[in-house]
Amino acid sequence: MPKGVEKNALAAQGNAVNQSQAAYNTVNPIYSSMAASPQGFTPTEKANALTASSQSLGGGVAGAVGQGGLLAARTGNAGGATAALDDAARGAAVQQSTNALDVQNQSDQLATQNQRVGLAGLNGIYNNANSTALGNLNTANSASQANAANKLSYLKLGLNTLGSAAGA
Repeated sequence: MPKGVEKNALAAQGNAVNQSQAAYNTVNPIYSSMAASPQGFTPTEKANALTASSQSLGGGVAGAVGQGGLLAARTGNAGGATAALDDAARGAAVQQSTNALDVQNQSDQLATQNQRVGLAGLNGIYNNANSTALGNLNTANSASQANAANKLSYLKLGLNTLGSAAGA
């Protein structure tokens, strides 16, 4: 291989290193943060989800209480709906607890997913940088070896020519 190929491969390797470093400086802090301190839902997102759940369940319980009051007024039996109202309130409390646990579990799942993305991103940066650098260095090394072989063949030719001239 000609000397220019070696020089071009080394220049390409230098450019790849510079580009890789720029990309690394941009994405490494992002991926590192995701890997080391993964985030799930923000506090605002959690609060919004829990508020929506509370409002929905509260509306359901309020509707049951209203229906219980109407039933008591129609029948004249104020205690007739008490058990059903108590059951509605208990059911809403259980559901609210389940919903709160679901919000936390979903947040934890998102944090785990973000951590995996961060680790995969860091691994990708590492693998890309290594493969690019090794590829360019291998090209330069091959060119250098070919150049050395060419020099050796020229040297042998020169020695043979000198030997022939000396023997003549």
